[in-house]
Amino acid sequence: MKAFYKKYKVFIYIGVFLIMGIISFLFLKNFLYPDDYKSAYGSRLDGIENVTIDSTRKNEILSIYQGDENIQSINIDIKGKIINLIINANESLTIELAKENFLKSLENFKEDEKVFYDIQFFVKNEILKYTMIGYKNATSEVIVWSEYSEVLDEAEAEEE
Repeated sequence: MKAFYKKYKVFIYIGVFLIMGIISFLFLKNFLYPDDYKSAYGSRLDGIENVTIDSTRKNEILSIYQGDENIQSINIDIKGKIINLIINANESLTIELAKENFLKSLENFKEDEKVFYDIQFFVKNEILKYTMIGYKNATSEVIVWSEYSEVLDEAEAEEE
């Protein structure tokens, strides 16, 4: 055995070094390039095929809001698990009324849609000069609101 080791010592070291190099390369490759390249969302969209919102359902959702006289126009955009409702409001839609109406409008969504999708409301009212964003997480029953109102300067306030 010693004679074999002395005779092939260089080849044994090269072989062990190559095997360790290949194993290290495979571990490093798996770490740097995981199998999640298949989907930008990873496993977060598992089950979306059971709760798919097609164009017919989009039109149903839009018709809910288009019947409201406080809404000038509305668009719907679905990205992954998020339903974005972009709303241009009339002057009759105050901030308080918007919060109340959109919370009530969640009743028109199906229960499995409310549990699976996050719903965002982007409300813009150019006449009353406010914008607001409402966000309802899939695990929550309430809408969290963030609002921004432009403050009228003194010249505008005197004109009104």
